[in-house]
Amino acid sequence: MTTSMKKKRKHPISNYFINHIRSLCFAFGEIQRAPIANCLTIVVIAIALVLPCGLYRVLKSLQPIGAEISAQPQIAIYTKTNISNNGIQELHQALQKIPNVSNLTYISPQQGLKQFIQYSKLDGILDSVGQNPLPAVFSLTPTFDSQSPLALSKIVTQIKLLPNVGLVQLNMTWLKRLYYLIRFSQRIVIALGIIFFIGVILIVGNTIRLITQRHQEDINIMRLFGAKPGFIRRPLLYRGILLGLFGGVIAWLMIAFFLWWLAAPLEALARSYSNTLIISSFTLSGGAFLALSGMILAGAGAWFAVAPYLRQAEE
Repeated sequence: MTTSMKKKRKHPISNYFINHIRSLCFAFGEIQRAPIANCLTIVVIAIALVLPCGLYRVLKSLQPIGAEISAQPQIAIYTKTNISNNGIQELHQALQKIPNVSNLTYISPQQGLKQFIQYSKLDGILDSVGQNPLPAVFSLTPTFDSQSPLALSKIVTQIKLLPNVGLVQLNMTWLKRLYYLIRFSQRIVIALGIIFFIGVILIVGNTIRLITQRHQEDINIMRLFGAKPGFIRRPLLYRGILLGLFGGVIAWLMIAFFLWWLAAPLEALARSYSNTLIISSFTLSGGAFLALSGMILAGAGAWFAVAPYLRQAEE
């Protein structure tokens, strides 16, 4: 008899997975028993995930346009008018030694005058002036990592200290506005993500709290019969995880729809800037990330909601 009982006894690992599968099936059945209330919760979770993730996706799609509008800033270095050829070569070598410079272009006074005549269409300008009044110009492009207002100010300060430099010109107003606008947009997306992710935790936590509150007497009875906290907590956790999973999947479908809906006007906006914008659909990996995020956030909300009632039952 003892031998037969040992044969029927299940392995602890298999028993562990069986308990989790039963809890998962029970949680899924509980969601089906109240479809309207659970669907409302799932839709709220989906909306909370759509807003920050969808906005991030749209901003990421607009990066090619931003790169076209905000071309790399140029620093114009005008030399003194009486500078010699040796002075120009020395200044050119000194500018090459400045760190964080990706491109350096030299425009001679003759080239500058030719461009001025071409754009102004004043062919007889030299007859009245007599000689070329334009200085030599160097056009300096900083590297991508050195395009913040502070880094550009340091580069301009270094250039002004060089000999034979007459004027250094850099329009910092538009650059500062663009730089801080980009930073502001990024922080807005992060702030929205934090707020709505906390909202998912609170939404699921409140839903599970109401369910646990209705079954408080059942929990007390199970505790009297020796049920462990994990056994009681498991179905409620799976219920919250399933709500987050369904909410993440619906959020994925909503973002895919909105990206398809916004594709035509965004592409028209890109063409107006002579740019090509390709908006890819929300990929499977993106959908998996949304589903996983919903499961983690909803599971955390369910955990925090159940914990006080389990402590109360234990007391």
